Amino acid sequence: MKKMVAIFLTVTLLMSICGLAAFASTREEAVAARQNQAEDIPVIIDVLVLRPAGLVACALGLVSALIALPFAVPSDSMDTVSRVLIQEPFYYTFKRPLGKNLPQDPL
Repeated sequence: MKKMVAIFLTVTLLMSICGLAAFASTREEAVAARQNQAEDIPVIIDVLVLRPAGLVACALGLVSALIALPFAVPSDSMDTVSRVLIQEPFYYTFKRPLGKNLPQDPL
C-alpha cells in the first residue's frame, strides 16, 4: 500500500511540474496581459485625488533624486534612482490614461 501511494505521489508531482511549463510565458506577453487587466477607477477620483497626489510625488521624487545624487553617482545607480524617483511618478501623473490604474511593470 505504501508503495502505491509513493508511486501515485511521484507521478502526480512529475505531471504537475511538467504541466507548469505549459503556462510559462514571455515577458512581453506578461506586460500585455497586465495592461489588459488595468483596474478601472472612477475618473472623478483620478482627477481630484490621484493626479494631485502624482504631482506631489513628482516634486518629492525630484527633490529626493537631488538628495540621492551624491550617493547614486559614485555607486553607478543613477539609472535606478531616476527611474524610480522621477520617471515612474511622471508616467503615473501625466501619461497614464484617465480612469485606468495600471499595474506596476517590473522593469
